[in-house]
Amino acid sequence: MKRYFCLCLALLTALTVLLTACGVKSVDVPAEETTSAAELTAAPTDEMQTTAAPATEPTQTTAEATTAAPGSRRLGQAPEGYFEDCLFIGDSRTEDLLNYNALTTPTIFSRVSTSLYNLHSEPAPVNHGIGEIDFVDLINNYQFKHIYIMLGFNEIGYARQQTVNKFEALIEEVRAAQPDADIIIQANLHVTPAYAARHPDESNEEIDDFNSKIAQFADGETIFYIDMNELFDDENGALDTQYTGDGVHLTPSATKEWADWLATKAVV
Repeated sequence: MKRYFCLCLALLTALTVLLTACGVKSVDVPAEETTSAAELTAAPTDEMQTTAAPATEPTQTTAEATTAAPGSRRLGQAPEGYFEDCLFIGDSRTEDLLNYNALTTPTIFSRVSTSLYNLHSEPAPVNHGIGEIDFVDLINNYQFKHIYIMLGFNEIGYARQQTVNKFEALIEEVRAAQPDADIIIQANLHVTPAYAARHPDESNEEIDDFNSKIAQFADGETIFYIDMNELFDDENGALDTQYTGDGVHLTPSATKEWADWLATKAVV
């Protein structure tokens, strides 16, 4: 009996030790799990910080793109030598720049009654020793920085939209041949009331309508629109008689004023 009691006591002691040992382990395990949870909680925090850094870069890029504002180019006083790299395309009024020695530096392609419909049909005598040359040959074999176009008056009575389309096609042709050149569209000059009375299809109202349509091709970056009528109009918006002898062409002195005005409308 005493032996049986001692055996039971020994088993009870062993069980107590075993339970105690198990109790220690059960305490240790949650502690490890708590530590792991803390580590897992820290990991997403690092990922959020990592993600935040790239998010800053697009914002900075967008701001930089906005500061490069369009329309930064402007019209101003021509620097010395500006017209040496210019081409003027026009009719007899453009030709007068050369005839009256008002502006001889640029290359000038013009002839009497030149229009958008016959520009390509025959050559014109071009200054600077170039001589007779077709328009296509000129723009494809010589390079210019600034190209001035004043056409539309001789065809002002034609179907309006068709003529406007011709003008747009000319701009596209020039751009293809001269991709780095600025294109400056010049408004067509007004006429006197007396001339308009004799030629109602060429009235200032018709001229203004055509001018307004071709002005829309200007973008202020590589294509510009200028209107010299501000120089020569009377109080009624017609060509002032003091600047013309026939109601449609400028006098030699007025042509020189035009040339001086052009020097203030350079693309700079």
